[in-house]
Amino acid sequence: MIRHYFLWKTSDTEFSSAVLQQLTDLVAATGVSATAGEHEGVSPTGKEWSGAFTADFATKQDLDTFMGSPEHRTVVAQIAPSLDDVAIVDVEVGSH
Repeated sequence: MIRHYFLWKTSDTEFSSAVLQQLTDLVAATGVSATAGEHEGVSPTGKEWSGAFTADFATKQDLDTFMGSPEHRTVVAQIAPSLDDVAIVDVEVGSH
């Protein structure tokens, strides 16, 4: 299984809530197994993220299909220009 992590940072809390809604709508439109939420607490690294999104895919090909889907590309085009920072990590889980 491949777990996809997306973290975002924005200084605009209202926009961060809009990102969360866009991701919730993306999950509904694509049917992926995912969770998203806004950051709570204090980061021990000193780098604060506004929120995080995680999604699980059976295969790398399933992840690639999701990433290339029109729904995903639309969300990226709408939110990316207004984000201060992002982190994206894809890891294989459950095989060790």
